Amino acid sequence: MNIKVCGITTPGEVIKLNSMGINYAGIPVNGSQLEHTFVNELEDLDIQLTAVFRNPEELAIQETMEQEGFQLVQLDGDESVFLCEQVSGKWEVIKTIRVDVISGKPIESMLEEYDEVCDYYLFDTVGAIVWDSRFWDRLKQVRIEKPFFLSGCFVPPEGGMLKAFSHPDFYGINLSKGLEKADGKADFDKLQHFLSGLAPITG
Repeated sequence: MNIKVCGITTPGEVIKLNSMGINYAGIPVNGSQLEHTFVNELEDLDIQLTAVFRNPEELAIQETMEQEGFQLVQLDGDESVFLCEQVSGKWEVIKTIRVDVISGKPIESMLEEYDEVCDYYLFDTVGAIVWDSRFWDRLKQVRIEKPFFLSGCFVPPEGGMLKAFSHPDFYGINLSKGLEKADGKADFDKLQHFLSGLAPITG
């Protein structure tokens, strides 16, 4: 199982994640401006750098990707199919899909329009609702046929829910909320504890 950690803002954090064997680092982008330049400080690392955008303009994506040397684009908002199509012709795309466990809107209907314009899905919940059996049971039944990440915001540290989850297209877990210190920086002690709980799965 692949591990992706989002909310990373400094090259030093990326280097630390790389040393821990993390597969992907998600760096939030505000427009086309980054607080730090990444490309010149991160050479010869195995970790894949993902630029995380929320409802960006296409030009902002292009400028960031070309200047900063990211490998993947994550579109985390309400981006149109057209924008995803324009971006996917140049870079690998992760599209966030938020599942509403209350309304019960079919997951298939959300995936149909994006199927040909992204490379990965990232499943999260609408309104930051803690996952329950409705989410897991529905996702297990969906024919996705594309690698996907599960948002790990509400997965217990011991990974119990993941141990019971099975899907042929399950690719990895995306970690963000709950793994930051008060200053917003990654809490590597919490991350290591989480990874230790996942060891029976990832190993």
